[in-house]
Amino acid sequence: MPPQHIADGLDLPLRTVIGILADLEARKGFLIRNRDGDVVWAFPVTAEPTPHRIRFKSGETLYAA
Repeated sequence: MPPQHIADGLDLPLRTVIGILADLEARKGFLIRNRDGDVVWAFPVTAEPTPHRIRFKSGETLYAA
């Protein structure tokens, strides 16, 4: 997920979101970004295909870490 998408959805400045993402990635260890800075893993879900899945009550299924 691109930082701009997150910023738009939360109505926050892009610079603020980039700072938050950097902090989460460095200090918490459950967030991983790709070379472009897009979030690709936010434990327990991932945008990248894995053999694991999470199913929500809504019926939505996502890849899992």
